[in-house]
Amino acid sequence: MVDCPTTEDNFTLKTGQDSQVITMPQLKLQETPKQEATQISTAIPLPGNRPIDSANIQVLGTISEMGVRRPIVASSIQVWDTISVSGERPISASALQISETQMIMGNRPIASNYMDGDEDLMGYLD
Repeated sequence: MVDCPTTEDNFTLKTGQDSQVITMPQLKLQETPKQEATQISTAIPLPGNRPIDSANIQVLGTISEMGVRRPIVASSIQVWDTISVSGERPISASALQISETQMIMGNRPIASNYMDGDEDLMGYLD
């Protein structure tokens, strides 16, 4: 069984006339003793088995909404008001183009899938 590699040398940087060469260290593989068993993660997944991904967000705090603690993320969105539809939701001013003829449950408008600021909007969706 093979475990993580270790390095024999440090990374070195050599510069030539108009070029730069980066040399990588030689890797030496270590064998894991046979008596060790494979460890299976016991981490509890998110509801609905949603994936956990890294992000470059700044969490300012948390809020308890319907028994679940949710993060409060730093944003440049200016909240105009809130509405109580399935929890407190922000209402922000924007140039979002919506369909005025079709609505979904709760009289919610249907917006285009193509918009600016979709990363900020996705933070409010369940």
